[in-house]
Amino acid sequence: MGEIQDINSTKRIRTVRTMISLFGLLLHATSLAACCIGQSPDDARLPALGMAGCWQFDREAVPDAEGAVRDHSPHGHHATLRPGAATDSNGKIGGALVLDGKGGSAECPDAVALNPQRQLTLMSWFRLEKGTLESQKILVGKGAMRHADPYYQYAIAAMDRDDIPATLTFYATVNDTLQSCSARDLPLDLYTGWHHVAGTFDGQTMRLYLNGREVAAANASGTLSTYATPLVMGAYGNLPRSAAYGLAGALDDVAVYGRPLSANEIGNYYWRAQRDLILSRPGTGETFGSVADDHVAAQPFTALGPALESAAIWLAEANDDELLVQVREADAEGRILAAASLSAGPVGKRVIPFDPPIAMQTKQIYVLRVSAGAPGTTRGAVQQQAAGAAAKGLTETGPSDHAMATELRFLPCGLRIATGARRVRPKTEADMRYEVSLNAALNAKRDVWGERLIARAEGPTYENIVDYLRPMLWIGDYVTTSGVYYLVFGRHDSVTGGGDSALHVADGSEIISRHHKTGRRTTFFVGSDGSERYGTDLHRLDGPRLHKGYQPVLLTEYQDRDGGRWQQESFATQIPETDSLVSFVRITRLADSAGGKPVKLRIRTTLTDAVVQDNRLVSHGSSVLVFQPGAEFEPPYVTYTFPESSREATVFLVRLNQPAACKTIVPDARRFAAERDAVCRFWDEHLGRGAVFDVPERRVMDAMRNLLIQNLFMTWRYSIGNAYESWYPQESGDALKALGEYGFLDEYRENLQVLLPRTFRGEDERVVEYAHKLFYTAHCARLTADHAWLSANRTLVKRWIEGMRDVIANDLQGLLGMTRAGDIHTHRYYSNHQAIGWRGLRDMAALCADQGWQDDASVAAGAADSLRTAFLKTFDATKVDMPDGTLFFPKVLKDSPATPYDPITASRLGSYWNLSIGTTLKSGIFDPRGDTMRRTMDYMLLHGARLLGLTRFNYYPVPIGSYRAGGLPGYSTSGADNVYGPGILDALAELDKADQIVLSLYGKLAHGMTRNTFISGEGDSFGVVPGQHFRALYLPPSNTNNALFLKTLHDMLVFTHVDAEGRPEELLLAHFTPRGWLEDGKTICVERAPTMFGPVSFTIRSQLDDGVVEAEVVPPSRLPPKRLELRLRVPVTHKLQSVRVNGQQHTQIDVARGTISLSDLTGTVRVVATFTPK
Repeated sequence: MGEIQDINSTKRIRTVRTMISLFGLLLHATSLAACCIGQSPDDARLPALGMAGCWQFDREAVPDAEGAVRDHSPHGHHATLRPGAATDSNGKIGGALVLDGKGGSAECPDAVALNPQRQLTLMSWFRLEKGTLESQKILVGKGAMRHADPYYQYAIAAMDRDDIPATLTFYATVNDTLQSCSARDLPLDLYTGWHHVAGTFDGQTMRLYLNGREVAAANASGTLSTYATPLVMGAYGNLPRSAAYGLAGALDDVAVYGRPLSANEIGNYYWRAQRDLILSRPGTGETFGSVADDHVAAQPFTALGPALESAAIWLAEANDDELLVQVREADAEGRILAAASLSAGPVGKRVIPFDPPIAMQTKQIYVLRVSAGAPGTTRGAVQQQAAGAAAKGLTETGPSDHAMATELRFLPCGLRIATGARRVRPKTEADMRYEVSLNAALNAKRDVWGERLIARAEGPTYENIVDYLRPMLWIGDYVTTSGVYYLVFGRHDSVTGGGDSALHVADGSEIISRHHKTGRRTTFFVGSDGSERYGTDLHRLDGPRLHKGYQPVLLTEYQDRDGGRWQQESFATQIPETDSLVSFVRITRLADSAGGKPVKLRIRTTLTDAVVQDNRLVSHGSSVLVFQPGAEFEPPYVTYTFPESSREATVFLVRLNQPAACKTIVPDARRFAAERDAVCRFWDEHLGRGAVFDVPERRVMDAMRNLLIQNLFMTWRYSIGNAYESWYPQESGDALKALGEYGFLDEYRENLQVLLPRTFRGEDERVVEYAHKLFYTAHCARLTADHAWLSANRTLVKRWIEGMRDVIANDLQGLLGMTRAGDIHTHRYYSNHQAIGWRGLRDMAALCADQGWQDDASVAAGAADSLRTAFLKTFDATKVDMPDGTLFFPKVLKDSPATPYDPITASRLGSYWNLSIGTTLKSGIFDPRGDTMRRTMDYMLLHGARLLGLTRFNYYPVPIGSYRAGGLPGYSTSGADNVYGPGILDALAELDKADQIVLSLYGKLAHGMTRNTFISGEGDSFGVVPGQHFRALYLPPSNTNNALFLKTLHDMLVFTHVDAEGRPEELLLAHFTPRGWLEDGKTICVERAPTMFGPVSFTIRSQLDDGVVEAEVVPPSRLPPKRLELRLRVPVTHKLQSVRVNGQQHTQIDVARGTISLSDLTGTVRVVATFTPK
């Protein structure tokens, strides 16, 4: 029944999606202002503690002081209105100071209280007239004695012109040196509505706040300097009061404090004054609905202002993984305006700030939608708000009787025009033809494209497969600013990998420190005004690609919108000058690239407190960026201006991943080249420690080398830089197993050792954890022949065996208990868990027996036999013999025939069956070369399991040709998830389906990873999403998906078959290679490849034009295989004629398959095979 319920739930979700949309369209635009919290704006109070001066402009002038404005602080520093200034009643809070822009101002004489020396806060509301910021204007400030360095005692200034857009600056002279704290390129329109600005200084740090939120910070340690000058509002105190220097607009609630107000004080004051823009419906503690798995919670709302600053939800159940929070137009399925992820966290109020704010239409209806933000989100529920809400909420089942608890904070001002959505390329006829062709292939149950390639004389190749699908680039703009994937660069110092890492975004746009959510970002801008983010238009991007084809050095070339051409090269390394990982960056403006126009390169940092010291940016005394001379720093940008484009110009940068002490370093061409060469040597030396796998195809070799580099750094970590930076028993095990099989035995053993004592998630997955640990431990022990290591882990092995035995003994069905299945949380008898449980017990039983641990061997063997008997009984009851002769059995074992998934990925459960079936097939619980295996594989091939040799997957699911709006990148359309492909590859190898394996290799190389950079996500999309030309991938990089390609290549060359007892039996060499690899003049070489028999080496040289292929094989000697075979897969134009082995005629050959038996031969075996044209 669980299986049927899951299938029905998929249908229900589709129906509900329509209901949600219809319900959203029927919502009326009810005003929700009555839901707002707080009191009227007139009651907003400034903090009183430490106030040195306060001018509110909303009371009568001081008696006997005509034209004066009252100071509401205890000090009585009343201000005088200058010509061109007046007060009126249209302030933000009561009255306002109105300035004509021609020199009008208010002036307060110098006073002791206005000259704090240790700490300071300066703040004001402002409303500006359009155009007044064409030059820098002072909102409020106290000048130096004359307008020369240091210019200001303290001040807040604003500016907005093309080269310095939307900029606020807090100035203060500290220790007689002018310091500044600037926020530039602010997303808000400074000319719309009232804004609040505040600057604080605590003796060490200057901070700048806009509308209640910190927007910049800067180091400035020391004592504030003082000058006998007046405090001036709306003009410079040391320049003429004229139109050139006067502010046009209005000020309100100007205040000076002799202490730094806290972020909470400033924020609370701002929002008390904006209470009519807060829509708050707190949670009651009662559950509104789940937001885990496929569940959705949504709440319609009416916008109270032109921009949404933040949202908050209340959780009734803590979320155990990411949540996706979206703001949509009109209804729950409307256009997505913004999305943000919410990390795993506790119950209660959870705030989601939007940076930049979300542009809205006041009084229009929008929806806040919350759902799972990762396939692994198994828990999480939102609270309901108190009864009586004007608009009810929605869940995946339709309209609710309750409303979801939310708090929404709006801004009274709109966004700048420059802050817009990504430009969408118009759909062309070629786009439409592509979609039609793709959808036809996806709708076909067979892999029609793959079959077409296999039928070609040359078989599948990279060249004939690459144009079927578009490349992958998109990872989501909630991960990187541009939405393009990143590459992980770093250097490890132990076999367990890891360490600090720099995330270099593949389009060259930015570098992120360590994690996409928390890491500091450095972003690059180019063009005539330096405002175009590098790589913005992907159709003008050449690349990305890697240095030498495989080294972790990113190369791109970009043409900006003005026609200027740029090149960028970057990598990360360790250097002696600092303890931080550093990224070296070279950016070249190519000659004659912009028609003689001056161009700019701007480098933006997200550190708000950085200052310049000797051609480096420094934060709190620690360096963050070292750059070449010639730049200007106007926070947050380091800017290079190139006056001529007729000459090539290059800038070198050294970016510290973490702020750190750094000795003098000169970033130049020589140092850049030296460090790049050192990085290449570092990784080449690491690769040289492994076995040699050399095939005659450069792209395949580049992919192999780079994937090994990636996985030597990631080791057991499923990913790096995102929420998947964790371990999983099967996935991490597969990645480590691949490293071991490529000769990195220390990495295999030592990283496995890191994981063996760890406990994975909850008790409902414990026996599955034990099963995988038994399997990988047994394999590692046989591959390394490290008996001491195995003995050191005997206690753990014994615990796993006995734990599984006890579960089997106590289960009513004699199975390995009901478990959760990863993203599917219903407890059932999952076939893949039962099968891998049997495999782990069987393999460890044989290994324990070989070790002489008879008691452990007996327990493991008994449990394995009992489990297999129970498994086959339920399997026989559940399986379905299909009319086409194929065989189906479900993911969930039960006591009656199942309903086949047909096509397989039409349902979510079918998609997960497609992922897990490989684990069942590779387990050997069926005869690996028997009828059940063959018929099950035929079912997969005939009912939609593969496309271009890749494992199909449909997460939500969505119909072919459709997409999930706002869905997870890589999963929002029908696509692929190749993480669990290794098991399917094992099954194909056992069934000797060489052409399917070749198809998988090239399908993965062309379409299962990014082109030329070899990055794989967990899943990747096939279908088209409107506005996204390139395909998407989910949370790359993935060490397990990397391992699939590595395993495919490895098994093409070296494949081990184990017997029914779990001991290695057969060794097959070069059985599944592409035929093109043995064209005339080509060579295949394998040296020191570890196997469970011991290391094996062989070389195959083709002289096919002369009718000869020669091979030299050094079989393993530790444990001679019972069967050793070499296959020579030459182009189909030739057939095997005869073979000589060690100079003697050899008859143990299969002419049709090109297979030569070398069983029982030892030492160096020389093979000469004669071929004739067909």
